[in-house]
Amino acid sequence: MCGCVDTMMVTGYPRCMVLNKEQERCRQLVYYMNKKRALNCNCREPCTETTYQKTLSQSYWPSKSYLIEKLLGDIGGTLGLYIGLSIITVFELLEFLAMVFRCWINRFSNRITPVHIHIEQ
Repeated sequence: MCGCVDTMMVTGYPRCMVLNKEQERCRQLVYYMNKKRALNCNCREPCTETTYQKTLSQSYWPSKSYLIEKLLGDIGGTLGLYIGLSIITVFELLEFLAMVFRCWINRFSNRITPVHIHIEQ
C-alpha cells in the first residue's frame, strides 16, 4: 500500500523512512486503519505489541530539591572514587617498577662471575 514496510521482519520490501513525510503519513494511516479493522487485508496480528507514550518534562537547575549538601556529597563521592583509583594505580606502578628493577638486578648479578686470586707467600 505504501511501498514500504514498518518492521524489519518482513523481507522483500524496503523499510519505511521515518523522515520521508509521505511514507510516514501512509504508515500511520495504515496503522490506524488496521487498529479500527477498516483495512481489508489478511494481515497477521502481532503476538505482542508494546507502545510508548511520549512525555516531556523540564526543571530549572539547580532546583530547590537539589540542596547544596547533596551537590557537595556527589562531588566528594566522585572525587573520592577517582582519587582512590589514582592511588591504587600509583601503587601498582611502583610494584611493577620494583619487579622490573629486581629482574634487572638478578640478570646483572648473574653475569658477573667472581674471580678468585690466590696469593702465595
